[in-house]
Amino acid sequence: MRQFSVLFSIAAALVCAAVTVQAQNVVVPLCSEFDLIGDQIQVVQGFYLEDETFDQMSRITYGIYDTGASVVTLSYMDQWLLESLYGSGAPIKSPGGAVADGVDGQVIGDVSRPVSVVSDGLHALQIDPDDIFNSEIVWNNPAVVPGVQMFVGTSSGSASLPTISGTPMHYSQNHVRGGAAYIDKQGYVFDLHEWFPDLISEPMPYYMADLEYVDSGTKLLTPTDPNVTGPIRIPLTMIGGDNYSNPGDEITYTPNPFVDVGLTMETDGLPLSVAEKSFLFDTGAMVSVISTETAIALGLDPNSGPHELDIAGAAGASMTVYGHNLSLLELPYDNLDGTTGWLQFEDVPVFVLDVGEGIDGILGMNLFNMAKEMLYDPSDPDGASLQLTFDLSEWDTLSYPNLTSGENYALFSKLFLCPLGISIPGVASVPEPGTFVLLAFGASIFLLRRIVRRRSA
Repeated sequence: MRQFSVLFSIAAALVCAAVTVQAQNVVVPLCSEFDLIGDQIQVVQGFYLEDETFDQMSRITYGIYDTGASVVTLSYMDQWLLESLYGSGAPIKSPGGAVADGVDGQVIGDVSRPVSVVSDGLHALQIDPDDIFNSEIVWNNPAVVPGVQMFVGTSSGSASLPTISGTPMHYSQNHVRGGAAYIDKQGYVFDLHEWFPDLISEPMPYYMADLEYVDSGTKLLTPTDPNVTGPIRIPLTMIGGDNYSNPGDEITYTPNPFVDVGLTMETDGLPLSVAEKSFLFDTGAMVSVISTETAIALGLDPNSGPHELDIAGAAGASMTVYGHNLSLLELPYDNLDGTTGWLQFEDVPVFVLDVGEGIDGILGMNLFNMAKEMLYDPSDPDGASLQLTFDLSEWDTLSYPNLTSGENYALFSKLFLCPLGISIPGVASVPEPGTFVLLAFGASIFLLRRIVRRRSA
């Protein structure tokens, strides 16, 4: 029976994971059950005061790299911990002066004094599983942006707001370092067996995205692996205000990346399509979203659907949203070498949610579960862009022969349950509220959800 399951799993993986190139179009079929949710991009984030230097920085925490967040934030819990550990957190310039509307209500916080914010990928975190108190931070060309007035969470107004590396960290022209962000979707690896040897009896690598700040104008290299397609370049439009040079008493904010999107929903053989919908490219959103107006134009019911999810924004209130599987979601690409076409996602799970005026939807990280590399460059000399490669290789099932064991349930779910249309229990996602001032979210992560997605390079 186990051998049958392995063979069935491999066959199902090939059906669910195949990516093909047709003419000028790159087609990425998603698995609508498993690809409901994508992974966040975690970073190490810190800051130092105006009278301090980089080498003196001691206020360091975790953050979320978020192209959908117009601001840099420091969570209430992180501010409390810094005050408890070091006697002071972020100095406050305007108490209660940070106000934003989210999908679940208004969030209110403090505005910090100008600080230099530092952000780097998870590679900067050197953890010893045998002695975590000896762990250290080793910065490797981080982004450093001076003069940022952060949104600081408070217990009464924004207790659910996380720490976020928002657009001031990757859009401002005043970087000391950084600019564009190269993201290796499987770049950070640790072995859960080393952490939990009594619970996990064999090596079990857990893959997470790692981020490296690079110079604007950097290009992804053409893959040498025939199983990897790309790179393709998606043109972006930066929309929103920019007060970086003179924030006054407000939080520092800068523009967000948008792209025109085409959508198709086929019902009973009859397709309905909409074009040139303005979608936010949002690495902070675990799910993809369409507006109520867009859903109705595609013949979808905003108040029911095959998917149902409880979500909460930065204000912390929960709500139920409903999702559908779009037949097609496509983005235009232009590699600036005469190669143009469409990046087409098939069988795309999206949830219906109105996130802000003028926003027809959100491109969440679930769309990029199959991406191998991402390079987001808002200051690209050729125009703001997102470069992508996609990994086409088979998933490695042979290294985990006991697919039905509890510790390998996530892999078994992907390869066996997903093609059968069986939902994965225990997964919760919290996307972000949508405004140009603040697009942030609190995160619930089902840790063992994606242990092995593809064969390691």
